Amino acid sequence: MAEMSEGAKKAEKEVKATSEKASLAQEVAKMKETQLELFHKKTHQDMINAAYKAAEKLGIAPWVLIRAAGWGNFTEDRGAMYKGDHIADIETLTDEQKGALMGVFGMMSGWEKIKKVK
Repeated sequence: MAEMSEGAKKAEKEVKATSEKASLAQEVAKMKETQLELFHKKTHQDMINAAYKAAEKLGIAPWVLIRAAGWGNFTEDRGAMYKGDHIADIETLTDEQKGALMGVFGMMSGWEKIKKVK
């Protein structure tokens, strides 16, 4: 049986890596959809409380995180349901801030997967 050339081996590895990344991307998309449904069951007050806990972990003032997330107006209607983006999709948050918030919601393993497909 003939051996594969170095070029063929490299191409096979690239195909496998691409396939694995596509599979992970699909898994992450489905996971984020489920997580977003969970976020949308939270009230503005729940999100404020999470920001306070995450800020404590980060050693920053809670309002820094609340404003960075664009949640400054949440105090006006604390009982309203959250209708915003997935935490991972809030571009004004740093990865560290996103990770801290995801951790507060018990979604740290999901955050690790999300970072892999960025």
